[in-house]
Amino acid sequence: MTAIAGTSDGPGVPGVRGDGKTDNDGVQGFATHPDHVGVLGVGGGAGVKGDCPNGDGVQGFTNSPIRAGVIGINQTSGVGVKGVSEGHDAIQGFAKHPDHVGVLGVGGGAGVKGDCPNGDGVQGFTQDGNRSGVVGTNTSTGAGVLGQCKNGVGVHAVSTNGTGLVASGAKAGFFDGNVEVKGQISCPTIDSLLSRISQLEQKIQSAQNVEQKVQALQNQLNTAVSNLTARVTNVEVRVSGLQAISHTHG
Repeated sequence: MTAIAGTSDGPGVPGVRGDGKTDNDGVQGFATHPDHVGVLGVGGGAGVKGDCPNGDGVQGFTNSPIRAGVIGINQTSGVGVKGVSEGHDAIQGFAKHPDHVGVLGVGGGAGVKGDCPNGDGVQGFTQDGNRSGVVGTNTSTGAGVLGQCKNGVGVHAVSTNGTGLVASGAKAGFFDGNVEVKGQISCPTIDSLLSRISQLEQKIQSAQNVEQKVQALQNQLNTAVSNLTARVTNVEVRVSGLQAISHTHG
């Protein structure tokens, strides 16, 4: 049997009303059974409505590590919890423990989804030098972070003073399509290879210079031999002439 019952048929007149004039609550409800609630509200518009001009509309508190301060459940296809704000964030979540998050989303399709027609879908900010603004982790074989765009850039990495994009792995990068680079490409392996090629080119140039000098010496030697041969031939002719004269007078 109900301890207190109130009925109202007039507009704007509550069935039951409680006023706390000083520092007391207007209405308190207590239920000791774990399957029942302190206050149950059933209505055609909202089951429970909280309205406070200068404070929180609804507050929920619990000391249980496995319970929630406020929980919203929709047993059909609607939203479990919805936040709407005209001039501020619709939903804010704060977690003081370093191993927990401000907002945790678990879903069959996506854990967290951000949809904004004129702004960023999802934003992540941090001031920790060892943390990331946004982290995507895949413990299976899929991608940790996926960027898709129909006509724009799939993933855009920008850093004002640091490195725009860092990739590491068994294959640091895989490109399926044309690649355009504006600026210099620095690769220690390629730089070392280019340095070795430059050294080899210098050695080849030195060898070519030596070869040219040897060829010049060979040409000089051939010229000297040719001149010497001509002189020897001239001497032989003169000697033969002298011998012929000697036989004639002898």
